[in-house]
Amino acid sequence: MRHHDSGPRNRAHLGLLARLLKVGMIGFGGGSALIPLLQRELVAEGRLDDESFTHDTVIANVTPGALPVKLGALAGTRLGGPLLAVLGATAVA
Repeated sequence: MRHHDSGPRNRAHLGLLARLLKVGMIGFGGGSALIPLLQRELVAEGRLDDESFTHDTVIANVTPGALPVKLGALAGTRLGGPLLAVLGATAVA
């Protein structure tokens, strides 16, 4: 049986969740005003490329619901799949 070390990946996911939680804590009720903060936390830190973030921002703007929560879910989806999407949305909320 082969042992797969997912340590770096898990640390990256925890780092993403920590950044999304930070945005959620300092941006309570911020809505669209949080877009630059989320961009800094996700793009400037190298987690997402600018094109992906822009695409996700457009999707989040045209769908109903809280924009920062949707961006957290979309970032989680891109970086780790459905479970990280749920955790990302929860962290921002």
